[in-house]
Amino acid sequence: EVLGDLVSLDEIDEAVVLSTCNRTEVITTSRGLENSSLRSHIEGVFEQVSGMPQREFTSSLYSYNDSEAVGHLFRVAAGLDSMILGEPQVLGQLKAAYRVARKVGTTDGTLNRLFDRAFGVAKAVRTKTGIGRNAVSVCYAAKELALQIFGSLEGARIMLIGAGDTGTLALKHFQRAGASQFLVVNKTLSKAAELAELVGGAALDLHSFQPLLSQADIIIGAATLGQDAPPLIGSQDIQRAIRERVGQPQFLIDLGVPRNFDASIDGVADAFLYNVDDLEAVVAENVCARQMETQRAELIVSEEVQKFLRWLEMRSVEPAIREVLSIAQGFEEREVEKTLRRLRSLGLSDSQLPQVEDAIRDFSHALLAKVLHKPISTLKRQGIEDRSAVDSFREYFTPRDTSKVKKITGR
Repeated sequence: EVLGDLVSLDEIDEAVVLSTCNRTEVITTSRGLENSSLRSHIEGVFEQVSGMPQREFTSSLYSYNDSEAVGHLFRVAAGLDSMILGEPQVLGQLKAAYRVARKVGTTDGTLNRLFDRAFGVAKAVRTKTGIGRNAVSVCYAAKELALQIFGSLEGARIMLIGAGDTGTLALKHFQRAGASQFLVVNKTLSKAAELAELVGGAALDLHSFQPLLSQADIIIGAATLGQDAPPLIGSQDIQRAIRERVGQPQFLIDLGVPRNFDASIDGVADAFLYNVDDLEAVVAENVCARQMETQRAELIVSEEVQKFLRWLEMRSVEPAIREVLSIAQGFEEREVEKTLRRLRSLGLSDSQLPQVEDAIRDFSHALLAKVLHKPISTLKRQGIEDRSAVDSFREYFTPRDTSKVKKITGR
């Protein structure tokens, strides 16, 4: 509906709408429309969708035009404009937004090319720089540390204590990494059961999980405790679990504040304990590493913006080139037909004619290509900056009366 509203204005040719957790963006192409008028139309669409007067949100909007708009979209696709630098999630959202616009039919040559290049830029940034290699969220860092310890999470048994937002996010990271066996523990059993159902696991309440500690390869503490509440798990609990595990290591991630696990667990052999402070230190180091890669990523974006702008500028001379080629090919067809009629009148046999016709057409195509190569190359080079070159090109190669040519080419 919104896409339809955007392109309902005659001057707007194409539109894509991107909506994520922290951004709503409209990408359009337009003809003969002042930027202020275009922005006003888009604000009118926002007003209609939100039911809010424009004056309430206008100051919160930003707009980019031409090269700045291209650069912005490339940066968004590459994760350079995300709340978390290098976050790949927005790229998936951008691809989904583009698919919707393609399905509705509000994209054409320019935006199709623009989004194709945006996805290419995102891939180049991720493969040629290290901007997406290091964890920059606590839950993601926890998963990465677990991978370092176990090598693979396939078959790993995960116990989560605390089914709130933090615990749920952590569980999703471990599930994406290959873990498939989950035990969800929560003060409220119904909430534990709800999350356990989502990940195909089992649920327990806080009064019955202790005997099952030894079965968990990874224990995640994300429960919200009172300020003076004792830790849920102490060193003796883990020592007992480790004995039952017969030398298999156990990884404990304490995401709780206050702590869910007693700090003395860190001294238990074969037990690896990390808390929020440990993980945040990893995250801070990785953020710095990503920021160091930003400059390399920006160079890729800048280069690709210039390539796209050159393509866009080249399109401005293409109509003149197509027009002249059509006329020239009409002349070519006319002269070839005249030559073939002469050959038939000279008694060329039907068996010889196809071969002779092929040779004549090859000759005419090659001659036309050689004659037009230099003028077209010059137009591509000069016509972008000098519109008079386009006019001169048309004048030199367009006959005053093209009615006969049109009659021939329209056969």
